[in-house]
Amino acid sequence: LSGTNGIACWDGARFSQARTAGLPAVGVHAMVSFGGKLWVGTEGAGLYVRDASGVFAAAPGWHGASDVRVLWADSAGLIVGDGATVQLSSGDGTWQRLGAGIEGRDPVDGALRDRDGALWIRTASRLWWLPRGARRATDVREGLPAGGVVQGVPTGMVIGPRGNVLV
Repeated sequence: LSGTNGIACWDGARFSQARTAGLPAVGVHAMVSFGGKLWVGTEGAGLYVRDASGVFAAAPGWHGASDVRVLWADSAGLIVGDGATVQLSSGDGTWQRLGAGIEGRDPVDGALRDRDGALWIRTASRLWWLPRGARRATDVREGLPAGGVVQGVPTGMVIGPRGNVLV
């Protein structure tokens, strides 16, 4: 359970913050499980990860935004919305800033990787598609219903039961 003052974990009987040692008492925007660890995007404190010992710490190698609103994890790695850009990692502390023509525009509101390995990146005014191996993203928002790309709408993009991208 996330909120404006950190997260609370179910302990079998009730919610408690006892297992959130190391995580600052700030808003939590996003959480994913990846590589046997819990990754948490915070408001104003950056990206945190809880290791096997159960203690949260700043994510290794993270030098991105302090306001992390978007996280996606799959077998290929982590995708983190970093302000108006996206960073990718395999969870090893090495981060690659995606420079595919989307940077410097609206803040990233959503990101995912489809079953073909393409990245989908949603901002307030665009929906970007970057096929695996491509160097530049393509704006594919045409055809979306009016208001189909709206800033700040959580879970506005998912992988459907057949592996297709739903917006």
